Amino acid sequence: MDSEPVITQPVQRPGNEVTINPPRDYMALAILATICVCPIGFFAIFHASSANECAKKGDMRNAKIYADTAKRLIIASFVLVGIAIILRIDVRVLRG
Repeated sequence: MDSEPVITQPVQRPGNEVTINPPRDYMALAILATICVCPIGFFAIFHASSANECAKKGDMRNAKIYADTAKRLIIASFVLVGIAIILRIDVRVLRG
C-alpha cells in the first residue's frame, strides 16, 4: 500500500498576523533640505519617495534602505549648512 504524504499549507488564523510598520520616509525633511542645500536635497527627496513606494508595495527591506539613505543625506545637508554658516561668521569676525 503506497500512500503519498499529505502536505498542508499553513493556515492564517486571526491573531497570528504579522504586521510590519513601514519605515519613516523623511519626505518633509528632504524638502526642507532641498530648500537649504539644493543638490543634496534632491537626492534626499528621491530616496524618500523611493522608500514610500517600496513601503506601499510591501517591500519593507528596501523601504528601510531608502529611508536610511534619505536620512543620511538630510543629515549631511544640514551639517553642510551649519559649516557654511560657521565659516561665514568666522570670515565676518576676522575681517572686523
